[in-house]
Amino acid sequence: MLLDVVLILAGSALLAMSVWRRRGRSGGRAWAKEPYSRQSWLFGMPGLGLMLVAGALMRIGGATGRPALSVVAFVAFFVGVVTFFWGALFLPAPAWALPDWLRPVVARERREAQERRADRRRRRRAQKAAGTR
Repeated sequence: MLLDVVLILAGSALLAMSVWRRRGRSGGRAWAKEPYSRQSWLFGMPGLGLMLVAGALMRIGGATGRPALSVVAFVAFFVGVVTFFWGALFLPAPAWALPDWLRPVVARERREAQERRADRRRRRRAQKAAGTR
């Protein structure tokens, strides 16, 4: 039972830190400057926290004989795994999953990356047309 309490407290702490960082108030917004840090705080940490809480609830549901709690905890665990791996695999974050204050920053970064790719394509075509390649 002590392990369940520890799992719930650790998971709740990760979820609370993720919500605090996501709001971007007193904790600052410096963590959102790097895409790797952004992915871990927006997806990795909440997913891990949800997995810890759900794991504890699955154990509690099994020990008390409440299968409904175990099923709900299993679904929450699966959502946590998907969220965690979304952040760990550095898949692009959908706009609806970003905080309001971060959406313009990500849109600008994506626009700049698209312009860089288009510029590289133009230069490659020009080199190919000139026969220097």
